[in-house]
Amino acid sequence: MIYGETLDSFPAQIYDPMMESENGFAIDLMNQLAWEMDTTIEFQPVIWADSFTLLENGTVDMIQISYSEERVEKYYLSAPIYRSKGVVFLRDDGEEITKLQDLQGKTLAGIKADYALTVLKEHYPELKILEYDSIGECAE
Repeated sequence: MIYGETLDSFPAQIYDPMMESENGFAIDLMNQLAWEMDTTIEFQPVIWADSFTLLENGTVDMIQISYSEERVEKYYLSAPIYRSKGVVFLRDDGEEITKLQDLQGKTLAGIKADYALTVLKEHYPELKILEYDSIGECAE
């Protein structure tokens, strides 16, 4: 079995360059699953925006995704393994953002195909959103 892992999805999975290995609770869960099934799971680094294509064409067997009605109609989803909330990182320029409406007129950077961006685009179509392959690229 091949698990498609995005290596910048902390705390679920992240690549630790000091240890030269993948870490995170999703990695631990995959290792536990492999042990319980008496099999091996290969970890395949993927770019998040390519995850669904790789799953659909059989390059990977499993990926970690957020729940949505559209996704549950197309894929077999396990029970949730954790809940997370989207956060917005801001430059420290003294401007206070306390609610989503405060983002109007701002430019946001996010990961391509991320569910949080899907929701933002749907509810706040006036936001300017730049999409990148990784969290690191967003921060640059």
